Amino acid sequence: MNETGKTPEAVLRAARQLFARRGYEGTSIRAITALARANLGAVTYHFGTKERLYESVLEDVTQPLLARLREAAAGSSSPLDGIDAVIRAVLEHRHRNPDWPSLMLHELALDRRLPDPVRRTMQEVFEILSGLVRRGQKDGSIVAGDPMLLTLSIISQPLYFALVQRRLQDAFGLDVESTATRERIADHIVYAVRRSLATSGRSS
Repeated sequence: MNETGKTPEAVLRAARQLFARRGYEGTSIRAITALARANLGAVTYHFGTKERLYESVLEDVTQPLLARLREAAAGSSSPLDGIDAVIRAVLEHRHRNPDWPSLMLHELALDRRLPDPVRRTMQEVFEILSGLVRRGQKDGSIVAGDPMLLTLSIISQPLYFALVQRRLQDAFGLDVESTATRERIADHIVYAVRRSLATSGRSS
């Protein structure tokens, strides 16, 4: 049995593993506490409800992503460089959190309102990128257009690769575990996005 002070962390780790594998509906409190080697009442005692535990798992995986994106955007010298850095940060987060795609795909497949951590993350990612787009449009480095649609186009590419990365390996034999392949994918996405955004003569 876990020591009392370590039980919440053990439950959170077990829940994250099982939610990623089976989804919210397919994961029982009994399975979580069994994997965590905790009492059956540990979820209620430490988290209140299964739903609140699920939200804690989502926060556990999304908060580091937001921290990476904020740092990437803030540390860049130009809007286009900021967008490049955000794209690379999304892909790096996927590499460091291999269960993130499964958690997101399970959630996106459900016909229900998004949990607060996912909704807030989507909104903040959008705000970070749309802010960079507007700055670039203001200084002339980014093409004119609807900032919302441009932002959605930007984020769709790294998210697609992040979410289906394992399936790319199954379908096309792409060695996504290779550092060289991951870097090649990141370079390609950055290049494609920059080419679509940069005004004439400023795409390099």
